[in-house]
Amino acid sequence: MQLVYLTQVKRHYDNWMCGGAIISRFHILTSAACVEDVTDLYAISGTISYVPPQSILTNGCTKNTKRKIVYTCIPKEYKLDYKQVETWSYNDIAVVRVDIQYDFSDPQYDKHCHFRPNSIPVNFNIANENKGRDVITFGFGHQSYWRMKYVREDYNYPDLMYTTAKISDQGKCKAAYQKPNLTEKIVKYMICTNASGNIDINGKLIQRRTDNDHGVPLVTWINEEETVLGVGSVFRVDKDTKCIGPFLYTSTARNKVFIECLLEETK
Repeated sequence: MQLVYLTQVKRHYDNWMCGGAIISRFHILTSAACVEDVTDLYAISGTISYVPPQSILTNGCTKNTKRKIVYTCIPKEYKLDYKQVETWSYNDIAVVRVDIQYDFSDPQYDKHCHFRPNSIPVNFNIANENKGRDVITFGFGHQSYWRMKYVREDYNYPDLMYTTAKISDQGKCKAAYQKPNLTEKIVKYMICTNASGNIDINGKLIQRRTDNDHGVPLVTWINEEETVLGVGSVFRVDKDTKCIGPFLYTSTARNKVFIECLLEETK
């Protein structure tokens, strides 16, 4: 499994966590909003259990396999302003580099963790973002609720979950995101999902579950190979602070030059 999550040792935000995907032995794909104003970041892999920030230096898996994020790369035009969703959601994608390259055969994973992580291929073909395509995403975030700024309770789930969905027509997303107006962002950079999907983590037919994590990979199968299409960026919140669709993911194919340039440095 390629999923990782990013967490802090020195906490700036309570119970802060973002998803990501390993795309090379040195690189992780995630959201720009996840990494732009956060320091002391570590990437956690190899576990299906949520390890809270205060425990990552004592938990057997995280203590022995964590990777420190040593630099982050975001698109040049990206600007972070949490009060303006139309600003921070604009091409909300990032690639971060770890301090020590991943060794996917490291026996520490067998000894202390649930599985050995691996890297996942990145989709660079916009044609693979076709309407109706089955997709899946992973995370530890709450199944229903968005945590308000003043809430200190940890909403993260103890075990990794997944959501199945289908890629939707962009027209439905543009109609749903008029206030604030995200039409330009959706057309240029985003993948829209809404309807329930039909596949599980192995590509088999299933019933769906839900999660609401920022930065999580949007995954599909291309030629029977698990492939990442984008990263989790935007969802809507109703008056009861419930997370509702359509859900927006920033596309890897629409950031081909940016991602390939960073991957080339380690070849």
